[in-house]
Amino acid sequence: MKRRKAIKTMGLTTAAGLLLPNFFQSCKEEEEPKPTIEYDGSIIIIGAGIAGLFAAQALVSQGLTVTILEASSRVGGRVKSLRGFEDYPIELGGGVIKSSDNSFYRLVQEMRLATSSLAGEGKELFYYNSTLKQAEDFTNFAGFQDAQNFINGLTNYNSGSKTVLEAIQADGIETDTYRILEAQIGEVFGADNNDIGIQALANSLKLSGSSDEEIILSNNPLEDVIYSRFAGLSDITKFNTKVTAINHSGAEVIVTTDNGEFTANKVLITVPVSILKNEQITFSPALPVNKQLALQKIGMASALKVVLKFNRNFWGQDVKYIYGGDVVPAYLNAGIKTSKSNRVLTVEVYGEDADNLTSMGDEQMLAAIIEELDLLFDGQASANNALIDWSKYDWGADEFIQGGFSYPLVGGSTADRVALSESVNKRLYFAGEATDIEGNSGTLHGAAASADRATNEIIDSILQTL
Repeated sequence: MKRRKAIKTMGLTTAAGLLLPNFFQSCKEEEEPKPTIEYDGSIIIIGAGIAGLFAAQALVSQGLTVTILEASSRVGGRVKSLRGFEDYPIELGGGVIKSSDNSFYRLVQEMRLATSSLAGEGKELFYYNSTLKQAEDFTNFAGFQDAQNFINGLTNYNSGSKTVLEAIQADGIETDTYRILEAQIGEVFGADNNDIGIQALANSLKLSGSSDEEIILSNNPLEDVIYSRFAGLSDITKFNTKVTAINHSGAEVIVTTDNGEFTANKVLITVPVSILKNEQITFSPALPVNKQLALQKIGMASALKVVLKFNRNFWGQDVKYIYGGDVVPAYLNAGIKTSKSNRVLTVEVYGEDADNLTSMGDEQMLAAIIEELDLLFDGQASANNALIDWSKYDWGADEFIQGGFSYPLVGGSTADRVALSESVNKRLYFAGEATDIEGNSGTLHGAAASADRATNEIIDSILQTL
C-alpha cells in the first residue's frame, strides 16, 4: 500500500469511528475496523489523557498493536468532572472547548451531544476604583480604558522579550488595573503575568487565529464522554503503571515502570510537560539538546479549581464573569445558560494565586474567598449561611499532572513547541497540549491535534519500512 493512501485511509477511519449508535457501549468485535497496515512491531503510548486516547484509537483502528501505560487509576488526564454537584456538568479540569474547527469538537458533534456557547453571553463585572460595574460604566476612566486597550492589542504585540507584567508596566498602565489584567490574561493562559512571555504569547495567538469561542457540554460531564467514547481501549490500558525510565539505545525501546519493564518498537510520550521538566522520566540516551532547551522555555504553573454552591444567586442571573479580586482575579458563573438554579461560582487560579490559596488550608481559603465576595456584593456571600457546598481540585498536588497547562516563558517561541514535538530516531514520539504547533497549546483541541500529528508521524515511519 502506498504511504499517502494509507495515511489518507487512516484519517478517514479515525473520523468514521467517531460516530457510534450508542456511545455508552464499545463497538462489538465484528464491527471493529479491519487492519489496514500489516506491521509486526508494537507501540507503547505513555499517558491516557486526551492526546494518548486519540492517538491510541487511531493506531488501533489500523490494526496496530498498542499498549497504553497510565500512571493513575483513570483515563482523561486533565479532564475531571464533578458528579451530582449541581444541575449542569461541573468540570474540575479542562471543560471549555475553545474552537469548533477541530477533531475534538467534531467528536462531540458526531456523538450528538448538546452544547452551549458561553461566548458573548452574560455580563462581565469589573472591580475597579472601589466599585463593581460593567466596562461601559468606566468609559470615562482612562486607566481602565488603557488596560482594556492593552488586552485588545495583545495579538499585535511586537516590542521585544518581556513578561506580560513588564509589558504592562512599560506601557504605563495604572496599577489599579493589574488584578483585572491578571484575570483577563494570566488566568486565561495558565500562569502569572510576571511569568508569561508576552512575545511568544502574541505569536501563538496570531498562529491560532485567536478564537473567542467558549463551548461547553450542556448535559454530559466531559469525563463520562471520554470514558464512553474510548471504552474500547480499556483492554489495552495498564493503569497504576508509572513510567520512570525510557531506554531507546537499542532496536527496541525499553520502558521501565513501577510495574516492570515493557518493550516496543515505537513509544509515544503524552505526559504533561511538567513531568518532562521535572525529570520524572529519565531517558537513555538523554533527549536531544534542542528538546532540552525547548523545555526550558515552556512553563507550567500551579493550578487550583474551586467550585462554590450558594443557597441563591446574589451576583446576578445574567452575570458571567467577575473580574479584579485580590484573592481571586476572576469568578466564573459557568451555569449561566445551562443551570436552572444558577447559583454556582467557579474559581480557577494559577501560579502565585493558586499557591497562596492552597497554602492557607481549606478553612482559611474559603473564609478568604467569602470575605472577598462579601466586599464585592455587600455582605451577601456570608448572609444567612449562603455557602451550602463546595469542592476543589489541586492540580499542582496531583503527582501525575503537577500543574495546569503549558505557557511560554520569556525568550520562548513557537519553535520550542516544534522542537518538543519532534520525534527522536523514529522511535520516540511526542504529543500533548504542550507539543501543539498551531498556537492551541493549553486546550483540549490542541491536545487532540497533537495526537493527530504524532499518529501521522508514526504511521508514516511504519509505512517506510513495509
